[in-house]
Amino acid sequence: MLPDEADIGAAIEAARQRLGPDAGPWQTAAAGIFGIARERSHVPADGDRIELYRELLIDPRRARRDRAARGSKGSG
Repeated sequence: MLPDEADIGAAIEAARQRLGPDAGPWQTAAAGIFGIARERSHVPADGDRIELYRELLIDPRRARRDRAARGSKGSG
């Protein structure tokens, strides 16, 4: 449990210590709360979900189009 005045950076550091350095891009990822980017110095409210954002490896729109194209070849 973190103190009430803990910022996002402190929460991320606590998670890193608990989950280990390989569990996420702790130092490089952008952070946010409920899909809204926030500075690591931001103090979240009780119950806020802190998130780490990293770049996508695959564009989801392109992956969806590729799956649809593969699926339509078999039916017809």
